[in-house]
Amino acid sequence: MAAVSGCRSENATAPPPAWSGISQTRLNTPLKPPQNSHSPHLSELFHFASISNLFEPVVEPRAWKYIVVHHSATESGSVESIDRAHRERKDASGKSWLGVGYHFVIGNGQGMADGLVEPTFRWREQLQGAHAGSRLYNEEGIGICVIGDFSDSEPSPRQIAATRQLISHLSQRYQISADRVLRHSDLQASECPGGRFPWETIVPGDPLTLKENERP
Repeated sequence: MAAVSGCRSENATAPPPAWSGISQTRLNTPLKPPQNSHSPHLSELFHFASISNLFEPVVEPRAWKYIVVHHSATESGSVESIDRAHRERKDASGKSWLGVGYHFVIGNGQGMADGLVEPTFRWREQLQGAHAGSRLYNEEGIGICVIGDFSDSEPSPRQIAATRQLISHLSQRYQISADRVLRHSDLQASECPGGRFPWETIVPGDPLTLKENERP
């Protein structure tokens, strides 16, 4: 049975080879897996290969001001499985969601390759997200979903490296300061992305945590 993906506090084809990089199916850009057989340092695990060009939107970019990190709260998942699940949801007006609410999804080897980063249609078309539970952070925040449930376990080394480098690239490209790189739990009463998510390893500095009376 396919897992339903989502990070609420209340997320049939074989996956690609288990190495980190840019989605070939999404971007149609050939990448080569790492050739070294040794266990590389985290900085070597993620193969970006001209990411500045590959992740540059083909339409006019939005004025992104935040990055919001989530976990799927599931053992497995992919862009496709999250898209199916999110299409079953309704917004406040009763309309069905357009599909996957995140801009990027990072695989864990179960449904997507471990450390693989896939941009979704929301990123390619520069649409607002449906992930933060807040109009401001949906409209101005880039949503990143890391597949896994990090309440009890940590992301894989490849996921950590991929998340760190993706955030680094987006922060530099859109001039987003470290205090505006947020956890979902910084915005809402949620445990997302989980207590075992190694935030300090991925993002330097403290996020801009909202006080209870400031939350949407």
